[in-house]
Amino acid sequence: MEKELRTWLSARRCDTAYRCGDLAAAREWALQIDTPFYKRFAERLAAGQIDAKRCSCPVGFVRQHT
Repeated sequence: MEKELRTWLSARRCDTAYRCGDLAAAREWALQIDTPFYKRFAERLAAGQIDAKRCSCPVGFVRQHT
């Protein structure tokens, strides 16, 4: 597998694990990605500086096109 594809796939796995609340798995995936964003993200996950609490704002139907 090419490096770019591996990086992209690891990033999506990291994002998915984080959204599912699996912070340990998100950190493991983030450590495999060689970008400043994901390196810092892994550091913040390890330090417990991430609040995984999510909120949702109710929004009614919004027509995009007529």
